Parts: sequence; structure tokens; C-alpha cells
Amino acid sequence: TMANPSFPLVVRDILPASDNLNSVTGLAFAAAALGGAVAAGVLGHFGDSWGHKRILIGCSLAAAVASTAHAFAYSMPSLYVARIFFGLSVAGMLPAANALIRAASDRRSIGKAYGAATSLSMAGIALGPLVGGYLVGTAGLRTPFIATGIAQLLVAVIVVCTVRDDSR
Repeated sequence: TMANPSFPLVVRDILPASDNLNSVTGLAFAAAALGGAVAAGVLGHFGDSWGHKRILIGCSLAAAVASTAHAFAYSMPSLYVARIFFGLSVAGMLPAANALIRAASDRRSIGKAYGAATSLSMAGIALGPLVGGYLVGTAGLRTPFIATGIAQLLVAVIVVCTVRDDSR
């Protein structure tokens, strides 16, 4: 969520005289969400056969590339491609993470494990825009996209170093 508040401003930067800024921005969010909705099921299926750790690492790396691409998109087609690719790559992360949480949790503590994961997720949703807004104010409009890419790389490294291989 770090880059979400600056996304409409990037659209305005690309299309400064647009009368339909809200529609253009909404279309980009919708296209990414629709692609992600399809990809989540497909990537969840592949996680069952390839391994959820692999899917989580691959999606994190792809999301890092896609997020960083937003910072270098100076036309609406390139911004839409970056946004859709980001939606597709992020879509596999939650199903893979949930499967790994389930595999690592004691049967009697599943609710606690998902509760802790959801609490951390909600904290990220709350803090992300604050950090993103600070970055825009201090380092520039497109900086949150690069920061999000770095954060996604960090997720991949953490998963590689700390998550046991799941049993598929």
C-alpha cells in the first residue's frame, strides 16, 4: 500500500490535462485486480504442485520488478502494463503465504497463526501509505514504487532464508 496514494498523482503527471483522471486511474486499478483475481487461483494451484515457497519467492521477485517499473513508466500504456503485471504477481503471494502458515501451524493454533498474520497485514496496510507519503514529500513522486520493489526483494530474501521447504 506504500505506493497506492501516489499512483493517481503519477497518472496526473503523465496526463496533466486529462478530464477523466479518476476513470483512467480506476481502470488501471481494476485491470490489475481482475488479472490478480484470475492469477490467484492459477498460482494457488501451481503452489500445490510446485511448492508454495517457490511461488511466494517467484511472486515477490516479479512484484519487485513490476513495482519498480512503475517508477519508469512515462506513458499510460507502460503504466498499465506495470500495474497489471504487479496485480498478477502479487496475486499469488497471499495464497502461498496462507498455505505456508497452515503447514507450519499446530492444528490447535491455526486461528492464532492466521490472526497474527492478519494483524501484521493490517499494520502494513495502515503504515504503508504513511511511509509512502513521507517518501513522496522527501524523495519524489515515484520513490514509493522503488521502495515497494525493495521491500518485495526483502520479502523474497526473508522467505529464502527462514521458510522451510513445504511438502507440496
